[in-house]
Amino acid sequence: MNMKNNNVFFAFGKAVESKELTPVKRYVGIAPVKVLSVNPTKVELEKLYNTTLDKEPEYLGSREVDGKNIPFVRVDFIVSTDEAKSGVTMTTKASFFVRKQFMMNREATKVKVVDKYARTAWVTQDEFKNKLIPTYANGPARIDKDYRMLYQGEEELLMFVKNYLGILDVDEYVDGTWRMRSNPEDYTAGFNDIEKWFKGDISEIRSAVAMMPDNYIKLLFGVRTTDEGREYQDVFTRASQRFNTRKNTTIEKALTEAQNAGAYANTYFEICELKEYAPQPTNVTETTANDDDLPFGDDPWK
Repeated sequence: MNMKNNNVFFAFGKAVESKELTPVKRYVGIAPVKVLSVNPTKVELEKLYNTTLDKEPEYLGSREVDGKNIPFVRVDFIVSTDEAKSGVTMTTKASFFVRKQFMMNREATKVKVVDKYARTAWVTQDEFKNKLIPTYANGPARIDKDYRMLYQGEEELLMFVKNYLGILDVDEYVDGTWRMRSNPEDYTAGFNDIEKWFKGDISEIRSAVAMMPDNYIKLLFGVRTTDEGREYQDVFTRASQRFNTRKNTTIEKALTEAQNAGAYANTYFEICELKEYAPQPTNVTETTANDDDLPFGDDPWK
């Protein structure tokens, strides 16, 4: 047989040195964090994470709810732990979603409201219309008459900023009675330009955080596992605590309520000081296989 190679040449490209992959560490537990940025741009994210991104992050969107297209805004706080305070150096994000929809009960007979001190209450339509203070079994709600309706997701974000700024509750419990603190104007906490958020303007959030750029806030971290088995760092955003609080009861209570309601089903949380996540191996009962258990018997070539 007369065959020719026709001068076809092959070669090797640029060789790459074999290197071990650096394992990605995930963490669980509670730790104080500092806010580095709020809804950063592509350039800011690349600098924060020392990486390269393909496009600008998108913080606005919409979602269909009961047949209606509801706009929403995602507010990302890029946060970082302090190794001196928690023994860990980590930069991640805490995301909050606020929908352009007011909080109402399932029957649409009540709406949740908030006053200028970040106090909330549920009121009927008649109470809201006449700015009445609702009365519960234990007495009237502790809320100012000058209240407004809460947006979906606003409350968690509001409490995050309030706790980050270290603002105490305006009410204090003294001698078995709730009373308002002196100089109540020092304890105001609220947003005024939320409609602008849905157009991409979150300057009032940035301005609030900038009041105390060196402050810390306590957050709970966990590890979320996807259906494909991939693990991601997660942050519990239903509750946060001021940096100088000693007990973690607020976060622990909120976590229990969220999990009982079915939230965070794929995220592992642990109420403890921040530590590296160590997944527990699955216990498998060891058995001895016989020839019939093998995929091809004792000889796959028979």
